[in-house]
Amino acid sequence: MERWGRNLRDECIGHVLLYNERHALAVVSEYVDHFNDHRPHQGRQQRVPCHNSSHML
Repeated sequence: MERWGRNLRDECIGHVLLYNERHALAVVSEYVDHFNDHRPHQGRQQRVPCHNSSHML
């Protein structure tokens, strides 16, 4: 969890001016979607954690 929090801070929040709590929640939500669905990971075959297994060959 500490590593993910550091990633969130370094890759997202550190580059965005947050106006209020609602804006912060929207930015973090979008980052979480990107992190889990689009960003390459050092896992099996560089797949993201939420990959769709029905697309496997």
